[in-house]
This record gives sequence, structure tokens and C-alpha cells, in this order.
Amino acid sequence: MAKEIELFQMRYFLKCGKLKIVTNWAEKHGFSLSDEISPAMIDEYDLFARILAMQGKETEAIHLNDRSLALAEKGSKRRNVIRCIMLKSLLLTKQNQMLECFQTLEDALSMAIPNGYFRIFLDEGAPLEQLLRQYVKARRNHYIKRSERVNLDDVKQILEAMMRIRLSETPSEDFQKTAKGSELLLTRQEKNVLHLMNKGLTNKEMAGELGISLSTVKTHINHLYRKLGVGNRMLAIKKAQELDLLSD
Repeated sequence: MAKEIELFQMRYFLKCGKLKIVTNWAEKHGFSLSDEISPAMIDEYDLFARILAMQGKETEAIHLNDRSLALAEKGSKRRNVIRCIMLKSLLLTKQNQMLECFQTLEDALSMAIPNGYFRIFLDEGAPLEQLLRQYVKARRNHYIKRSERVNLDDVKQILEAMMRIRLSETPSEDFQKTAKGSELLLTRQEKNVLHLMNKGLTNKEMAGELGISLSTVKTHINHLYRKLGVGNRMLAIKKAQELDLLSD
């Protein structure tokens, strides 16, 4: 738990531009580009790559991030893979490699959206919000080809959520004010999916139970995550229980 708290604090300081504090943290732990990265240390080296980028060492940061990505892809945590790919897209913008940046961003979005990993994007803040807006504009202006992997409506939903967080001084309180009406905002089928999710059914099992396609189930789940303000199944069930959305 102490490790998670420390990383949270360092990410906060990094977002605030307090480079000296996070640089001292990296020096204290002795991080270097020649380190052998272990799966348990991916979060630390994600932060170290960001520090390098803030120091103007984008090439070194990309190299380090590529190593973390290769390690994450061998593991079982999709969240780490998505976050590494997303970070690479942000690093590429610093080198003005926009075409490769957009392609990399699409890789992250195509993995995250169908599986409900929205929180990774929401936590990133302003730099990613700006990049997503550039991506939408590039798609509309045909600077990049239309992608079958990423629906722009899904990207717009992420942007809307990011904007709400940015504009709200107390996002958690704001959510609580509207949360009581969440049940009214859920469609009948979304409620059905929520109940089946609570019973532990897989996406495939829910599709069979409801007589709908697997992709439709994933769409309902994504909508549930967005409306409940969560990023995964466990948190969705927890939030639904808090809001008494699972009672018959």
C-alpha cells in the first residue's frame, strides 16, 4: 500500500509540473535506462519514462517505454499494455511524429474501449485530452484513414468525460448528485446486463442469455461503465450496489 501511495503522489507532482520533486524521487531509487525491468516494477518505470520526457529526453523515454511494453505484453495485465501504448503516443507527439502517434493511439483505444478501460484515459488529464481532440480532427479532415477499429462516438464519450472532470471542482461530489438518477438513465437492456454481470456471467454467456450479439453486450457494458463512472466490472458492481441498482 505504501508503494501505491508513493506512486500516486509522484504522479500528482508530475502533473503539477514539480519536476524537481519527481527527479529526486527517481534519483533516490536509483532508476536508470540500463536497469533490468521486472513485471512488478512496470508502474515505477512508466513514471520514470514520463520524468525523462519532461527533462527533454523523449528518445530515451520512448526506448524505456518500449521495453516496458514488451514486458507488459508477456504478462496478463491488459491495463499495463494499454497504458504503455497510450504513453508512447504521447511521447511521439513531443517528437512531432503525428502519423505514427495517431496509429499508436488507435492501438490503445482499440484495446481499451471494447474492454471498458476508460479510467486509464481519464486519469491522464489535459495532454491526452488535447491529443484525442487532435485525433478526432485528423479523422474528420481525412488526415488519417477512417479506422474500423475505433468508433469516433466512443472517443467523443471519453472526451466528454474528461471535460466534465476538468470543469468540475469536485467531480466526486458532482457524481454523487447525479448518481441517484442513474437507474433512470440505464436502459432496460443495460439493467439486464448489470444483473447478469453481478451473477458472474461472462460476456459470451450474457450474449446467449439475452439473445444478442457479443459486440452488443460489450457496447452495453461500455455504456454502463460510462454512466456509473467506473472503468471495470468489479467497480461497476460495487457502484451499482452502493446505488441500490441491483435490487429486484
